[in-house]
Amino acid sequence: MLVPSQSVAENVVLGLREMGFTLNPRRIEAEVERLGEQYGLPVDPRAKVWQLSVGEQQRVEIVKMLYRGARILILDEPTAVLTPQEAEQLFRTLRAMTADGKTVIFISHKLDEVLSIADRITVLRNGRTVATVGQPA
Repeated sequence: MLVPSQSVAENVVLGLREMGFTLNPRRIEAEVERLGEQYGLPVDPRAKVWQLSVGEQQRVEIVKMLYRGARILILDEPTAVLTPQEAEQLFRTLRAMTADGKTVIFISHKLDEVLSIADRITVLRNGRTVATVGQPA
């Protein structure tokens, strides 16, 4: 969960144990910007979260996980609140992340989206695997 009254950079480091009591805001902001540029997730690290669109807030959540070194991201219906343009940008980001060796689990009911980005698809029905298609990991 993001804290609306805090900046993007503050939200990214919120709760990190290794941060301690003193922060280097410029270093954190620079790293947030670098991650955003690297993965196509542009967001102003100094902006307050309440000022951001839903799509931008989603970017902050992803940058937050990348900042923490996540190698596996699980995205549950990530395009549900995005415009078609924002969804396409997210797909470019996911492709960049997988090209960088990260694993992305993309959960969606939108079959066209899944078919456009997935290497492997598993269909579940009533909590059971119905079929898996694509290349094994």
